[in-house]
Amino acid sequence: MDTFAKRMRSKGLSDKVSNFAKTFLDKEYIESRRFFVYESVGGRYQVMIPDGESHIVHLEKKTCTCGVFQDRLLPCRHVISACRHRTDDPYTYVDGYYSRLTYVYTYQMGMLPIRKEDFDLDVLDAAEGVCGPPILAKQRGRPKKRRFRRKEEDGRDTRKKCTHCGERGHNRRSCKNAAAV
Repeated sequence: MDTFAKRMRSKGLSDKVSNFAKTFLDKEYIESRRFFVYESVGGRYQVMIPDGESHIVHLEKKTCTCGVFQDRLLPCRHVISACRHRTDDPYTYVDGYYSRLTYVYTYQMGMLPIRKEDFDLDVLDAAEGVCGPPILAKQRGRPKKRRFRRKEEDGRDTRKKCTHCGERGHNRRSCKNAAAV
């Protein structure tokens, strides 16, 4: 109930976006300050990162080749760099999902307090004839340990590494280099 009360009191805050979005954009802004931006045609920008990588940003279509802009619906560091180059406000590219108004509308309905004793599910199920969750059959095959993450999410380089020469991008079978000494 304490969290709900805080959300109800947050109506008077003046920011256009939620606290989560503001925190995310602040971190991305700090990271974006070291990038070089080259303008192209039609609202496209090439953002060069000092380590040699580059990303293509299309502001009108709201896309970036890193995928964060499309996944989170928040401007990534590359988009913020392009906005800074264009002298545009990155907050205009934040989806309405993260707006303060949406946040307030979500919690505008009152929430009645509930006693812990009211959650005795065995009594409720028997009295009302409510069915429980379905019984799931065991899936065939080996279960996945975890999902495959993009390089930007995980922070590790996921490319193959050759055990013959030690370079990344190929394996031992397709190696054309001499053995590392």
